[in-house]
Order: sequence, then structure tokens, then C-alpha cells
Amino acid sequence: MKYKAIFVDLDRTLLRDDKSLSDYTISVLKKCKDLGIKIVVASARPLRNVVYYDSIIEFDALVVSNGARIIKDSESFEYKIPYDSGSKVIDLVLNNSDMQLTIETGEEAYSNVHLSYFDTIISDDLYSILKEEGSLKMVVGIKDANTYDMVNRVLDDDVYCTIANNYVVQIMSKEATKWNGVSKVIELFGFDSSECMYFGDDFDDVKPIEKCGCGVAMENAIVECREVSNYICKTNEEDGVAHFIDEYLFGGKL
Repeated sequence: MKYKAIFVDLDRTLLRDDKSLSDYTISVLKKCKDLGIKIVVASARPLRNVVYYDSIIEFDALVVSNGARIIKDSESFEYKIPYDSGSKVIDLVLNNSDMQLTIETGEEAYSNVHLSYFDTIISDDLYSILKEEGSLKMVVGIKDANTYDMVNRVLDDDVYCTIANNYVVQIMSKEATKWNGVSKVIELFGFDSSECMYFGDDFDDVKPIEKCGCGVAMENAIVECREVSNYICKTNEEDGVAHFIDEYLFGGKL
């Protein structure tokens, strides 16, 4: 088999819009594993929000929190946001009363206000959380067209930010990218990127799609993903990942 590993994003890629996995998708991924092909998740989600899907698929490695945490067997790597850089983001948010901030520690998520899109713990001392627990990722809710620029202007050189799903700005360590996470897992497996397949839909998936031997953008992906992909598959609602693997690797025999 030409491809030794398949990396998959979750939201708007492997999962349907209701966050479910179809029986067909599960059967295709299980078939891959039976043939010795490694299946790896590469998601913006923290580990605790990936565990359920891991219990079904039994991923061979995990790239979570946009590459801020990498897990393979007993090995684990973390790339946290430096305190000085993270505290500047907190300063920005607290000086703008209508901004929303979440600090993702990996084990929990804390925010300054109640959020409809995250299950968080409300805290009035985000500085202490950042200092004592550290942060794999910080998330600022997009309130208008200026939010991204406001965040980007206060960032130090050791962190960066991206937009996800058009409603949040994600801040992470410069070392924490999906591609760096994917690259690390490829190295741990002893494979070459040319032997790997990647499926994704959003900004953080652009580089892995471009760099892997077979980069596949979802039909519902952003233009930037589609432009660098080798192939475009059906939408997540149509089980695009499973259909592509079935037809490309197994000749549509499943």
C-alpha cells in the first residue's frame, strides 16, 4: 500500500455537522487499520473533546489543540503559550469589555464570560490560570471585522494566531501548528510525508494538505485548502473522507 498513514481533521471533515461518525466512515477507517495503515486525528479540539472518537476509531496517534499537544502511545509533547505573550492577550480582552476570551489548558477551558460555543469555567483571574496551569491555546471570539487585527497587533514573535470557522481567533505557540504536529508524528512513525494522506477544511489544514503526499480538501473547505490540494472530495455531510479512501485505496469495494 503506497500510503502508510492517513491524517484527518474532525470538525467539518471527518464528522458530519451533527458531530456524528457514520457506520460507513467507521468501517472504512477500520479497514485501513486492518491493512496496517495508521489513522491519526489532527484537530483543533483539546484532548478531552477527542476521547469519544478515539474510543470508536482507536487512533494510532493524536494531534490535538492545533498541534499544541501530540500523543503517540506513551510519548507526549506539549507546546504552551509563554506567559508574557499570553498575558498581553488577556490585557487586550479585559480592556475591551465586549471581547470574549477562553484559555485552554488542555485539561479545562476557562473564560471571562459565558460562551455559547464552548463549555467553559468562568474565571475572574485568568492571569493566575495562565501562570499556574499554562495554556495550549487561547481563543478570542470574533465580534467584528477588526478583531483579528486587534489580536495580531499585541502578539509577540513567539506566538501566532489564525481564524477558525470564521467565528474565533486562535492564539498558539509558534511551535504549535497542525503541520508541526503532523510532521512530528510522521517522524515518530519513521515514515516520509510522501507516504501520508491528509484531509482538512480550514486555515490550519492548508500546510498539511500541501505538504503531504496526498492532500485532500473537503468540498466544503475554504478556498485556500482547495487551491493547494491534490484532490477535492465530497462534503463532510456526504462522508467525503470515507468515500475518497474507499474509492482511491480500495476501488470502491467497501
